[in-house]
Amino acid sequence: MGQYPPNPWGFYDMHGNVWELTADWYGAYTNSSKINPVGPSSGTNIVERGGSWYHDGTWLFSARRSNAPTDRRVSPLGFRLAYHQITNPPTDLNFTAPLVIAEEQPTGTVVGEFTANDPEGEEITFFLVTGAGDDNNSLFTLDQNGTLSTAGVLDYEAGSSLLIRVQAKDQLNASIERSFTVTLTDVYEGT
Repeated sequence: MGQYPPNPWGFYDMHGNVWELTADWYGAYTNSSKINPVGPSSGTNIVERGGSWYHDGTWLFSARRSNAPTDRRVSPLGFRLAYHQITNPPTDLNFTAPLVIAEEQPTGTVVGEFTANDPEGEEITFFLVTGAGDDNNSLFTLDQNGTLSTAGVLDYEAGSSLLIRVQAKDQLNASIERSFTVTLTDVYEGT
């Protein structure tokens, strides 16, 4: 697979193996030039394209068209699975102000806000996730809008640099993840 260049749409290996069943009904074309032609809105036979392992090379191109009834079952006939990325992941996952908080604040104290950009303009949701740099995720909560809050009372003496891992995900599940450091500041606890 992938030994030859992709077609103009970025798909690999689209010819041969099996005749490709399409979603188009079979019908006669006009004599005009065609780019991605669509068949009639109804019919009895569907379009097959691309030839199969059973045919010689003269049949193995996408313009090669045949037709078959919808209930036809033969070994050189099938469909192709193809993957094409339809969304780009969010970018610029970051915080809006330094993630610094004084120790001994009550549970639920807001630490900061996260932001990210989505190339397609999709809505982004935020999550704390497992992965490299998630050492202290359990000490925080992150709402889906990107607000990071404490999940308990934090103690400077237990550690002043706390690592969390944040994910920004768009509505099509494309995502970006990054680790961040939350810095605790010491509060003088007079004796």
